[in-house]
Amino acid sequence: MIPTVLAQVASDTYSVVGLLLTLIGLLATFFSVQLSQWLMSLLELRAKWKAHVNNSSNESQDALREARATYQGLSFKVVLLVTIPLAAFVAVTIVQAFKLLAGLAQTPEKSGLFWSLLTFTVCFAFLTCTLLIWGYCVRSEVGDEMKKKDVA
Repeated sequence: MIPTVLAQVASDTYSVVGLLLTLIGLLATFFSVQLSQWLMSLLELRAKWKAHVNNSSNESQDALREARATYQGLSFKVVLLVTIPLAAFVAVTIVQAFKLLAGLAQTPEKSGLFWSLLTFTVCFAFLTCTLLIWGYCVRSEVGDEMKKKDVA
C-alpha cells in the first residue's frame, strides 16, 4: 500500500514539475521574443539615424524627426516595467519546481528534470540579461547621438 502511495506522489510531483516547466517555458519564450523585437527595433533605429544624420536633405531631416519620435516609443522604463515582474514570476516558479524535485527520491526522471530546469534557468537568465544590457546600450548610444544633432 505505501509503495503505491509513494509512487502516486512521485508521479503527481513529476506532473506538476512538468506543468511548471511548460508554463515558464511559454512565458519565457514569449518574453524573449518581445525583448528581441525591442532590441531589433533599436538596432534599426540606430542604422536609420546613422544613415541620415550627416545628410541635410529634406528627406533625411524628415527621417531624423521620425527616428526621434520612434526613440521615445522605445522606452527602457517600459521594458523594465514588464521585465521585472515577469522575471520574478519565472524565478519564483523555478524555485518551486526545484523544491518539488528536492522531495523526490533520486531517479533518472528526477535527474533529467533537474538538468532541464537548470539549463532553462541559465539560458533564461543569460538571454534576459544580454538582451536588456545590449538594448540599453544601443538606446543610450542613439540617445547621445540625438542630443548632439538638433533636428527641428
